Amino acid sequence: MKSLPRHPEPLIESAVEFGAALRAARAAAGVNLIDAAAQLGIAKQTLANLETGQGGVALDTAFRAAAEFGLSLFAVPKARRESVRRAIERI
Repeated sequence: MKSLPRHPEPLIESAVEFGAALRAARAAAGVNLIDAAAQLGIAKQTLANLETGQGGVALDTAFRAAAEFGLSLFAVPKARRESVRRAIERI
């Protein structure tokens, strides 16, 4: 798998931002939408919906897709977002 491009904002706060990050990770891996959907065992349209931030995609599907393409998801309390953002930017 190719290295992932650095996302300009490491803390994603919307479905649209998550979808863009997932799409970038998939593209960096050199996997097209159809093959990615097959790897995940989901419909092409489901993955397209996830990558565009549209609703209706199960949370476990989003987690599986993120894991498949090397994205980590974790919860950050609102009060700690800035310190976590700074820490991530130093990496």
